[in-house]
Amino acid sequence: MLSKKELGLNSYKDKRGLKTVFSSNFVSIFILTSALISLWKFTTVGLINKDGFLYIETAELYLSGGFSAAFANYNWPFFSILAAWMSKVSGFSVTHALYALSTLFYSVITWAFIKICELRLEKKAVYMAALVFLCSTTVNDYRDYIIRDHGFWAFSLLAIYYLVKAVDTGSYVKLIASLLAVVLSLFFRVEGLVNILLFPFIFALSSPPIKERVLRNKWYFLAGCLSALLAVIVGSLFVESGWKLLSDIKLYINPEVYMDNIVRRADVLHRSIIPNAKPEYSVPYLLLGTFMVFVFSLASSAGVGYILATLSNVKSFWHRLKDDRLITVILLALALPLLAFTFRKYFLNTRYAVTFGIVLLIPISYLYYQTFFLGNSLIKKALLAFFLMYSAVDGLVSFNHSDKKYYFEAADWVASYKGEGDRVISNDRRINYLINNVYEKAPIFRLGAAKSINADMIVLYVSRKDNKSDEYILNTRRWEKAVEFSNNKQDRIIIYQRAG
Repeated sequence: MLSKKELGLNSYKDKRGLKTVFSSNFVSIFILTSALISLWKFTTVGLINKDGFLYIETAELYLSGGFSAAFANYNWPFFSILAAWMSKVSGFSVTHALYALSTLFYSVITWAFIKICELRLEKKAVYMAALVFLCSTTVNDYRDYIIRDHGFWAFSLLAIYYLVKAVDTGSYVKLIASLLAVVLSLFFRVEGLVNILLFPFIFALSSPPIKERVLRNKWYFLAGCLSALLAVIVGSLFVESGWKLLSDIKLYINPEVYMDNIVRRADVLHRSIIPNAKPEYSVPYLLLGTFMVFVFSLASSAGVGYILATLSNVKSFWHRLKDDRLITVILLALALPLLAFTFRKYFLNTRYAVTFGIVLLIPISYLYYQTFFLGNSLIKKALLAFFLMYSAVDGLVSFNHSDKKYYFEAADWVASYKGEGDRVISNDRRINYLINNVYEKAPIFRLGAAKSINADMIVLYVSRKDNKSDEYILNTRRWEKAVEFSNNKQDRIIIYQRAG
């Protein structure tokens, strides 16, 4: 059994009110370093991520047509609207305003993470946590994306910080601050509704003194009731509003939907993949497989390097989770909506689990602290140092980079050669935006329409593995190849004009 010193409990368990106080210089340098990494990542962007074009288009529509135009284009436009406001105030382009927002949100994430670590770890462990955070593959992978998730992660981490502080101090004011941060996170992703319900219960049940006082103290009781009521009211209003994204909430709380999905997909699994197995086995296989997808995605949120670091000392990691029950309970709360999503959609993108992955860095940081400051094994130190470097390189450097210049080369060629009033169509939304300045509502070219489509040019994205699309279009004899652009991976953009 690990000693109290090894577990580093004296910063949060021995004395509830005790926390390590850091100079503002350290926190400022930490945030500045994180911001500089973000700015450097922006300079390496060849082509904005797909979602980014949607947010840019929605912001531009808001600037020209107001709320109605933004909502008509996208049913969750708050990130874009915020960027549009920043663009107006700062004079930045919409794209630069979105990048500035991303940098700001990453600064909030960085601040909240280090403040949580101050409350849960010893001083030297917090220094190690800062290094672990800056080298995290998961943290760095999405720095150069334009996505609303940045705001969701920022306010979720802020909510967790105030929740931890509320538990440490028994302050209902901090709990309300936590819930307000959760409400702000809702403007970026709706999953925050679950936290409005769960955080007050975590607060009430996390320590015996609060548990004993919760029914006697009107403030604790009132905070819990108000948060539950807020979740119900906000959720019902959103659902009744008719927004498609929010009406999906009904599907996540309806057990019949899950049962129907399981039965239908188990039947497909039996017929397509395991036809020789007994039919009654298909449901257990499906449930087990889906749960493994869920577990793998949660583990992946830490990044490969940190997974290997954890596997090198599972015992210490497990002891830390057992001892720091508050962080463990918060991780379980964050995992709950992800579990529902996995069993609803039968996949889980690692991006959806980033908040979970960042909180998971806290026990991982302690693992590094224990190895480097309390351990004597040079082999373990060398191994964990290698995993730290691997994680940093994996998140910051791309050795398998696909060049995106050919997108802009194709768009420039079309701009030079298309006639006034010519109709240009593509099978790629990003190309549509670069050429026609329309992303979400642009008609998408389908290969089967090549014989009958009414257009003057087809701009076709062809992946390196596709050797049939080009031949199919040419065989229609309605189109001839005008020019072709390719990248370092032999992905191509082919431009066709009408034959003859």
